[in-house]
Amino acid sequence: MAQQGISVAICSNAMGKSRAGHGIAVKLEAAKRHGFDGIELVMECLESHSESEKFASHKSRADRLRAAALDIRKSASALSLDIVTLNPFGAFDGLAKEEDVEVRLQEAELWLQICQVLQAPILQQVRDILGHVDLPNVRHCIDTFHIAAKEAGDPFNLSSPVKVDGVARLRNSMAEFSRTVKVSDIGYFQLSDATAADKEQRGYPIRDLKQPPFMTQSRNCRIFPCEHGVLPVLEVAKTVFEMGYRGWVSMEVFHPDVWKRDPGIPDEWARRGMQSWARVAKHCSIYSDKPRL
Repeated sequence: MAQQGISVAICSNAMGKSRAGHGIAVKLEAAKRHGFDGIELVMECLESHSESEKFASHKSRADRLRAAALDIRKSASALSLDIVTLNPFGAFDGLAKEEDVEVRLQEAELWLQICQVLQAPILQQVRDILGHVDLPNVRHCIDTFHIAAKEAGDPFNLSSPVKVDGVARLRNSMAEFSRTVKVSDIGYFQLSDATAADKEQRGYPIRDLKQPPFMTQSRNCRIFPCEHGVLPVLEVAKTVFEMGYRGWVSMEVFHPDVWKRDPGIPDEWARRGMQSWARVAKHCSIYSDKPRL
């Protein structure tokens, strides 16, 4: 599917949660079948694979993870799929205690080792201090959901999930972004949308009534762009592509359906992901030829 300098990946847990029995091998095959160029490997999927009997001879967790990562890389290579990123940073931000940060930094050393095994060139983390770092291998990860939701969204408002001034604010924000950020500083682009969230979190797989509304929407309501989402995510996508970005994009969702034990989940969500990308590409005039829908 790679065209015009753009390669398309899909997040591994967008094709089903490991805890619902959806193994990485099935998800790799689904990604290949529906035309993806690579996957964004989520730590949950790697952890689950490492717990299989295949790696029981490895005594430490770190050794099992490294062995599982190598196994996944070989499987992906056999399918001509790239592993674009390792996505391990859940619940990393906001650590208040120094000892907690130190533990996570030690864990990060293992993540870097796993990245080497996977031959994944991108380790994803949002950095407000990117400009101060000023290194060629530390770049922006742009996410359509997070930008659109923060600037324009009203997560629990079922009737008006976009604020009155939301689209105008988003457009101003993206205009500033395009003026102040070089396209070469964008390393990776994630595409997702969302439906409005239920304040009571009815039917959500993991309920947390204390979390911010935005996080409830992020963790439970994300779907692919150009489905039936409520956020102006195409405003973000169009700006980024008009800046000239050509690189890896990843289709990403967090939705209750991926927790279902239906064996058809990986194939269905991979199909939807590629269909979504075709529609985004058409809207943003990425290809000169008409993408398949």
